[in-house]
Amino acid sequence: MGANVMTKAAGQYGKDFPLKAICAVNNPFDLWLAINLMRGTAYEKNLSKELRRQLICKDEDQMDEAEKA
Repeated sequence: MGANVMTKAAGQYGKDFPLKAICAVNNPFDLWLAINLMRGTAYEKNLSKELRRQLICKDEDQMDEAEKA
């Protein structure tokens, strides 16, 4: 999924993108299909846990019990 984010960012920044070149390898063509195929897997559980921990909410006091699991 990171390859899709990187190529999108490169396209949006255009010539102002800080890297001279990028290479997207094995990125999913159909994001919705890829997301649905990951549902219920250990990868999805760990990914969502890390996203909550690092990006969404640094303060656990703001998280409900379901988010902490």
